[in-house]
Amino acid sequence: MSHRGMLSLCRDNDDRDELKKWMWGLRKYEEIERSAGNSELQIPDFSIPDKVPWPEDCELMENEESLWRKWEPSRQRQVQRSKFKWRKIMKEREKQRQFQFVQLRLAHQKCKVQKVNIYWGRGILREVTLDSPW
Repeated sequence: MSHRGMLSLCRDNDDRDELKKWMWGLRKYEEIERSAGNSELQIPDFSIPDKVPWPEDCELMENEESLWRKWEPSRQRQVQRSKFKWRKIMKEREKQRQFQFVQLRLAHQKCKVQKVNIYWGRGILREVTLDSPW
């Protein structure tokens, strides 16, 4: 299987089905473009029935799909590893956010809050609360 092929980007059967629908949609789009001969094109219908063969070079794609199925356990392990790493990253980011929140609260507690009136002409325009570092 070509590791640079589109099928190698698919993680599971849902992704493979989406790829097949996309390829069929492109083929329909190209047919509409050829028949219409202008740039005002309608978006093709991406719905295709189940068990439809691949749109182009069917034998090659079926061969790639069989190899893709052969490597499915390895691919699923890689997906699981990636999900595990992502969970670790998200936990670390949550810890960092909590630490930053605590730091901001401590900094806010050290600040002195002052109310300032803003005047324009004869009357008060607005009352603003400012955090003063002094």
